[in-house]
Amino acid sequence: MRNYPIITLQKFSARLSFTLMLIIFLQVSVFFSPASFTHAEDSQASGSSLQQKTGNQEAGSPKASSQKGNNQKESNQKESNQEEKNQKSNNQKVVEQKVIDEKAGNQQAVNQDAKNQATFKLLNEGKRQGLQQEQQDKTYKIPEKPTVYLTFDDGPSKLTGPVLDLLQKENIKASFFVLGKEAQAHPELIRRIINEGHTIGNHSYDHIYKELYSDFSSFWEQLQRTEQILNDTAGVKPRLVRAPGGTFTNFDAYYYYYMDQAGYTVVDWNVDSGDSRKKNVPKGDIIEEVKKAPLKHEMTVLFHDGSGHEATLEALPEVIRYFKNKGYAFAPLSAEVKPVQFPLGKSKWNRTMSYAHFQELLTEVAAYAHLYQSEHAQQSGQSHLAKQVIEAVEEDRAKEVQAKQAEQAKQIKQAEQAKQTVQAKQTKQTKQTKQSKQTEQETQAANQTQQAKQVPQVQKTQTQQAQVQIAQQKLAFEGNLSADESYASEAFISSEMGLSNSSGEELLAWQGRLAIQESEQALAVAKGGQLTIKLGNYANQSFILEPDQYQLKGDRIQLSLRFLMEGLGAEVSWEQEKRTAWVHFGLTDISFDVPSRTIQVYKMGVAKEVYYLAELNLIEGVLQVPLTSTLALLGGQVTGFNAGDGPKEVAIDMRKYLFI
Repeated sequence: MRNYPIITLQKFSARLSFTLMLIIFLQVSVFFSPASFTHAEDSQASGSSLQQKTGNQEAGSPKASSQKGNNQKESNQKESNQEEKNQKSNNQKVVEQKVIDEKAGNQQAVNQDAKNQATFKLLNEGKRQGLQQEQQDKTYKIPEKPTVYLTFDDGPSKLTGPVLDLLQKENIKASFFVLGKEAQAHPELIRRIINEGHTIGNHSYDHIYKELYSDFSSFWEQLQRTEQILNDTAGVKPRLVRAPGGTFTNFDAYYYYYMDQAGYTVVDWNVDSGDSRKKNVPKGDIIEEVKKAPLKHEMTVLFHDGSGHEATLEALPEVIRYFKNKGYAFAPLSAEVKPVQFPLGKSKWNRTMSYAHFQELLTEVAAYAHLYQSEHAQQSGQSHLAKQVIEAVEEDRAKEVQAKQAEQAKQIKQAEQAKQTVQAKQTKQTKQTKQSKQTEQETQAANQTQQAKQVPQVQKTQTQQAQVQIAQQKLAFEGNLSADESYASEAFISSEMGLSNSSGEELLAWQGRLAIQESEQALAVAKGGQLTIKLGNYANQSFILEPDQYQLKGDRIQLSLRFLMEGLGAEVSWEQEKRTAWVHFGLTDISFDVPSRTIQVYKMGVAKEVYYLAELNLIEGVLQVPLTSTLALLGGQVTGFNAGDGPKEVAIDMRKYLFI
């Protein structure tokens, strides 16, 4: 039996306590070491990763779906809050901009009101505004020829048709200022006036002065009423307006200003035919009134085609003939023609204008002008579109025409080729025929040659007789023989004139020279020989004009402007582009405008006198002028003229010119 050591209880307890304390000490040491902390973090990370994996695995569960919905709501709420914030910011900006615009608008309104106040003040003082400056700035078209603008007021009526017939016969375009009341009654005449190329103008609705000139609002109402009638009748809104009775003492500065702001052009006249000064004016009085008017480059003539003006229709052909004889052309009025307007006179109407009423009328007129411009722009756009459509159609038609022409050209070419083939065959046949007849033709030619060598002696005798006649003409011209008694023997003419061996060409050449000599002598006789111009008291000088340097027309002398003026010591220049001659002498300058047949006199550079329809003739580069009237431009005059059979002389006196 083996013996084991005996351990007492006391010893065992002591050893156990020691062992436990050692274990606890070791555990505490390990827990507080760095390695232990790293291990703890790794454990925590592992636990988090595990939790994430577990969450992913459990996403399909109801709890995970609820969490996801809550997250989406939170996201939507954030977006909604941001949008609301942005909207508030935008609203704030709009409000701020509105405040800025209101301030700017208020300032603009203040500025416009101040401008209107200033305009009102000037108009109230009777000063026209706007239109005069516009006319100065605008460039109007000045006609090359002197022009008459025939105008007819108060129609249309039963007389308008015959007036249109006469204008059509004379190939003349005119202007008709119509009443709205009459346009309603005769719409077919309104359309005819427009279709035949005449101008339509607005002349109010009923021509009642008391209503038209009591206040501009009444005048404006009648204009708009008539304009609507014309637009409904013929699709036109005339820009030209003629005030019944004319503007003088009827219009004031306000009337002109409103008409200008609305875009209208007011037209008066500078020739009154007098056909409405009383009832039943005689035809002769109308013609006389027109002829009494001073001639101007542009003349606007007032007639009436309303009822009761039959004399106007009767006088019209004579008036037209009068202006045509004066070299005038005829044309209708338009926006390109500078309007004739009377100056402002003291109004015969008792009108007052407050600033409030001024603004009210100005607002109405401005609204009309804006609407008209918009409609006009729209119509222009439609017209442009219509033009494009027409151009496209025309282009397609042109292509069709080109295709047809190409086809026709192809057919013509084929026909020409066929024709050439036929001609080639015919040529070949003709050649064969000629060859067969060649011998016969050669024989005939030989016979004709033989006959030509046997010319009868009679032909030689006739040739010699012709030579004798020509020689007799030469001798008669030189005075050796008289025209009635000329006689020479064949031997004498042959020996004296050397014509016995002359050919026919030489005889004809000599006869031509003889004809030229006779013609020159005849022209010299017709021109009348030399003309001497004596300067008399001016410098006791004279200069001579050869027959080809002047012309006699009755008792008038036409001569070269340059020759005359340089003979007087003046300087003459020529502007080829304008076809105008300039004469400079001392302090005086004179222009001779050939295209417009106008002469203008300047003294010390200032225009003094203008002469229209002057007698200026440009012949083969030489400007011909009448002697007497040209001298008068320089203050000279013709004091004597001898046009008898002897030497021709003209005496002139230039003493007046020395004091110009």
